Amino acid sequence: MLTKELIRVRRQKGRVLPQFLSPKDAAALDSASQLLLLYRACAGRSRGELEEEAAMICNAAPAPLVARGFDRILLQRTTFRKDASKELEELRSRCFAAAARLHRGGLPATEEELRAAVLATDPDLQEFLQGDLYRDLPENEVAESLDDISEEHLLQRYNISLVQGLLLSAGRLQIEIMEPEPAQLRRLFKYLRFFRLMALVTAGPKGADAGHLLLEVDGPASLFDSAQKYGVQLASFFPALVDLHSWRLRAEITHAKKPGALLIDERDGLVGFYRHFGAHVPEEIKVFHASFKERSKTWEITSGSHLQMHDGEIIFPDLSFAFEGKIRHLELFHRWHAQPLLRRLEQLSREPETGLLIGVERTLLKDPSVAAALAAHPSYHQAGFEFRDFPGVPTVLNLLNRG
Repeated sequence: MLTKELIRVRRQKGRVLPQFLSPKDAAALDSASQLLLLYRACAGRSRGELEEEAAMICNAAPAPLVARGFDRILLQRTTFRKDASKELEELRSRCFAAAARLHRGGLPATEEELRAAVLATDPDLQEFLQGDLYRDLPENEVAESLDDISEEHLLQRYNISLVQGLLLSAGRLQIEIMEPEPAQLRRLFKYLRFFRLMALVTAGPKGADAGHLLLEVDGPASLFDSAQKYGVQLASFFPALVDLHSWRLRAEITHAKKPGALLIDERDGLVGFYRHFGAHVPEEIKVFHASFKERSKTWEITSGSHLQMHDGEIIFPDLSFAFEGKIRHLELFHRWHAQPLLRRLEQLSREPETGLLIGVERTLLKDPSVAAALAAHPSYHQAGFEFRDFPGVPTVLNLLNRG
């Protein structure tokens, strides 16, 4: 995603309008082509060399700010070989310590003599001294390969990155989804859970049965803890939204220290790039599914279910389980989900018959209001548990088998 100094916007009547590129912009395509030629031949070159040559291309481009945006995207798609910095730091420290001892006795006349004197005191530094003493610094990292992309796709990725950069300062996202295909909707909520985000979901004017949903997602500006990391998660989720046929997004953002409304929808022609969700599933989830299948003789993990609460909220759980016609749902609350968790606890006090299981990341217990609400809740100890990174299969099976 683009950093704030690379974001191009216009302002109009309180709105912030991203300056999207047309897929037929000849000047932009030419800049993209020049930078791609550089990065496609990046293998064996240092990061510093690539950045220096890319800067010359960008400065000569018709739209330097756009070209620098392309450069950032391509740099993020480049794999660099990193030396073991801790080991190199130790070797460098030994080298400097040996040179300091020699300095107290009078330094050799030349650099070659100094190297020879250091090696005489510490022969194991031979290989280290043959290379660059600072080869572990970022500018000296050596490029291995580019995750290649076409000029057209680079422009599409740039447009997505513009919005992602703006969402890093969002207070709250309001998303309207109209008549999605069931498979698209399931995929969207998979990505929402994958990035550990939580949405307040209610039916739109046409009703949930018609696939008309309203989503409210807290933005990083509404948080006091880990806001930067949360903002990256939120921005990373955005490409999953644009693949829907009909959608609208509204967010109150701050750009260049000025507030404004970001309003975009499918008519902006944005193109997502998430294609195979399986490639994005964290290892911890894959391990949970495999272990659950192996351990459970009764319950099975199922998909496609949701809960409708009496107040109109629709819950798309993280996991659903089925056994002999019974369905139980599990919802996980992570470090950013204090307010959604408190809201859910209040709902479950009014609707204990839902049978929803609650998993709470232990970090949330540092919040006094959360700790007090969990301790006072009438059914949490029977249908809830704490976890560190991801729930354990025995804990979940134990709760399922209780009732």
